[in-house]
Amino acid sequence: PLLTTATHFRGGLLSCYPVITSNSSGGVDRSGNIQIECAFRIGWRKNFSNGTECNSTSIMTQTLVKGPSTSSSRRFKLRCYEGCTRGYIVDDLMFYCTDFNEDENWTQGSRVFPYTLSNSTRRLVLQMRDCCWISLVSGDNRSIRWGMAMNLSVRADTGRVNSCPTSAQLPILRLQHGCEHTLSIHTEDA
Repeated sequence: PLLTTATHFRGGLLSCYPVITSNSSGGVDRSGNIQIECAFRIGWRKNFSNGTECNSTSIMTQTLVKGPSTSSSRRFKLRCYEGCTRGYIVDDLMFYCTDFNEDENWTQGSRVFPYTLSNSTRRLVLQMRDCCWISLVSGDNRSIRWGMAMNLSVRADTGRVNSCPTSAQLPILRLQHGCEHTLSIHTEDA
């Protein structure tokens, strides 16, 4: 059996939406391809690797942070699992640092990246599959499957390619252990 230790991933949000320009109609460009942009916000343990180190200078200068790496030089990647070549690396998840906390040892950042799909694509599934979530009091804390699924059909009500819902959820929620909680994640259609 493979044993892992949950050490570094703090969670994130990922959402994609069609790019509407003067050269496109509802997110489909003149070549018939679907142009989308994907926005993500992601969190890591601050001292996991030099790729998760954020500070006031990196925030002020908007330095692109390379993201975590492991001793085997593997970096976490966002891959396609449906709608394009399976396993194809869509993005390297480099991010611009937006927040950090020295005492609680976390880093967060965000970035937007463009992506082009064939007009015949109707469903897109992007995921980062790896290891390891932060240590949990209870529950499975090993494998990470972070990503999104998107229906790329043109909507009858808007005439545009469908968008993922978005959320302005707080990046960190503190909940009392042992108490029952109900979380409402407010979303809106992009």
